[in-house]
Amino acid sequence: MQNTLKSPVAFAGIGLHLGRPVRLRILPAPANSGIVFYRSDIGGASAMIPARWEYVTNCKLNTGIENGAGVTVSTIEHLMAALAGTGIHNARIEIDGPEVPVLDGSA
Repeated sequence: MQNTLKSPVAFAGIGLHLGRPVRLRILPAPANSGIVFYRSDIGGASAMIPARWEYVTNCKLNTGIENGAGVTVSTIEHLMAALAGTGIHNARIEIDGPEVPVLDGSA
């Protein structure tokens, strides 16, 4: 059985490493879509980055992913842990910058 969110959730904060403001929304997604990041500041098909092991490119001080177009999202590890811990298998994560906001540093 796969799970997604019942409704969207949104939050904003500052990226831990880049120190830039960022807004993020987690949206429900269909079964078998997995967790997918979408860089809303870039848009289009090149803005999609699946959160899968083969897209991991940076593991120095954080976990980052990158697609074939060179689009990246970093510091995803706490958000991914929170999704895994709550049993979420499918979600679309819209983010308007290159780094997940740190918030209070917890998942």
